[in-house]
Amino acid sequence: MNAFLRYSQLFFVILLSVMTVSAQVKLKKIYVNDHYIKCNSQTKCLQIKDSISDKWKSFSGNIENFHFEEGHFYQLLVEVHSSKKSPSDTESYHFVLNKILQQNKNDIDDIFELDDIPWFLIKINSSHKIPQIKPSDAFIIFHPDENKIVGNSGCNKFSAQLFLNDTSIGIQKINATKMLCKEPIDKTERVFFEQLEKVNTYKIKSKELFLYDHKTLLLIFKLR
Repeated sequence: MNAFLRYSQLFFVILLSVMTVSAQVKLKKIYVNDHYIKCNSQTKCLQIKDSISDKWKSFSGNIENFHFEEGHFYQLLVEVHSSKKSPSDTESYHFVLNKILQQNKNDIDDIFELDDIPWFLIKINSSHKIPQIKPSDAFIIFHPDENKIVGNSGCNKFSAQLFLNDTSIGIQKINATKMLCKEPIDKTERVFFEQLEKVNTYKIKSKELFLYDHKTLLLIFKLR
């Protein structure tokens, strides 16, 4: 019985250690600038930032498994590994590349990520004659981790199922609130929803999001 208790305690300690190590690793998205800067007279550093709106900061560490090619902007998904040998030690971090999300040699503005950013509607392309919605009134926000979008049509709040990969996109089962919209906004809203459900490809260029049905442009959104 004593031997069983000892083995049980040992198993619990090992399991707790594994759980602790796992808890110290988290995923994070970062941007990498297209050129090195000098950290000092002998070393060059990458420039990184967490958000597209942040300022670049020098990074003297190493991103394991990442091979930087100067002249390219990157958006990376990295594993953040932390280490702290004792409570009195300063916690340190290092990055391990999980995935290159985007790579672009032209402009950092072309590698905006879709998720968690409001995109404001500026144009609906349609054969229907409709008034355009004011950009401040209609927007969408992508939540790819939850496979959904949310937004406002200019009258009603809505949500929908989202299917998304590198360039393909699908929006289905739009569910909107039932606010009564005055003419002609209600017609514009119907066309807006119809166009959203036709979307199957997208492109981001100079802070604008273009949604297409194959090669037919349906909707244009813009970041503020």
